Amino acid sequence: METIVLKSEPHRAGRQWKFAGAFYYATTVLTTIGYGHSTPSTIGGKLFTMCYAMIGIPLGLVMFQSIGERVNRLSSVIIRSVKSSLHCRQKEASELDLICVVTTLSSLTIAGGAAAFSRYEGWTYFDSVYYCFITLTTIGFGDMVALQKDSALSDKPEYVMFALIFILFGLAIVAASLNLLVLRFVTMNTEDERRDEAQAMQALAGAVRLEGDVITANGSILSGQLGHHLLPMHELHPPQGPIVPSPAIYTNHRASI
Repeated sequence: METIVLKSEPHRAGRQWKFAGAFYYATTVLTTIGYGHSTPSTIGGKLFTMCYAMIGIPLGLVMFQSIGERVNRLSSVIIRSVKSSLHCRQKEASELDLICVVTTLSSLTIAGGAAAFSRYEGWTYFDSVYYCFITLTTIGFGDMVALQKDSALSDKPEYVMFALIFILFGLAIVAASLNLLVLRFVTMNTEDERRDEAQAMQALAGAVRLEGDVITANGSILSGQLGHHLLPMHELHPPQGPIVPSPAIYTNHRASI
């Protein structure tokens, strides 16, 4: 019976809470992946998990953001050097260039991790890609969890180290890619707002503020008693063609005999 339990659900047999398994559990809490493959059962363990998550998760987010910024900076240096070697006119790295580089790096990380997990876990390559994507996006369904077969936590330290490095490094790369995409969307919205403001300013520049009556040379009234209303500039030009004399018109006064 014990052998059957160990082969079917090894984390239920207690090995999950040795140092390697506990470190793996702490990593999933810190990164907010939360597979659910192992959970604390005691009050002390649950209380410690909550306190650890409240302190560790913000620190983890700061760490991933810092690593992502350095990855973007390194990508900018590489892009500038490549453009300089190709004698491009614009040598500075644009935001679109960074997005392409970091997205490619994220895809390579998922592809390489999937190849390793497919070998160690015996999964198909597609299932391994699915596991890597669910892990690095911190979705963490828990339907597929690495390091749970063949006593991997205790007998395969190199595999445990690879899995931990993959999670930490992959999360930093994917976070950098997602941050660039979010900034790109925000920049697009800001550019649209600035364009609308510029068009509104141009429309206001073609109008003047008038008070009273406006009378042309032939006596036609363009606007009466405007009082702080806007009148387009083209309406203020005198009409084309010959000017017909007309009697004088006095506004806002009574004619006396």
